[in-house]
Amino acid sequence: LSRLIKSLMHIYNDMAQEYLELASKTSKGNIRKVLIEFSEEARQDIKKLEELIKTGVSDFKISNEEMGIISHLEPKIDELDDEEKLIFDAIKKSEELQGLYKLIINEYKDEKINEVFNQLISHENYRRKELQELYENMVIKNEW
Repeated sequence: LSRLIKSLMHIYNDMAQEYLELASKTSKGNIRKVLIEFSEEARQDIKKLEELIKTGVSDFKISNEEMGIISHLEPKIDELDDEEKLIFDAIKKSEELQGLYKLIINEYKDEKINEVFNQLISHENYRRKELQELYENMVIKNEW
């Protein structure tokens, strides 16, 4: 499980960077503010995962198949060319992370693990809703 958590920490680190890069590219102040907040939240989530590793969850075993669940979540920022695509991809990544965290909670009945991953689900749910609202306003309503 510690290997999975370290992979998730890497993904969150990349997400934090992506949010900052996108924030620096957008001309819309309200979107920039939200993306900077998301970057900071991702950094906080990394700290929660680091704390979980320190509690000794490395005793839990995870299969290579379970590790494969997160392989497609690696960032693909080089392939993206506009704000709408980046936000849409961030929504998808957030949904996939929530699904992965739910699987982890169902698989591992440890209280510490469940507490951290329930918090991460909550954080991703909040980010997903905010991103969906941004996406809707940008693309569907053509606002911002």
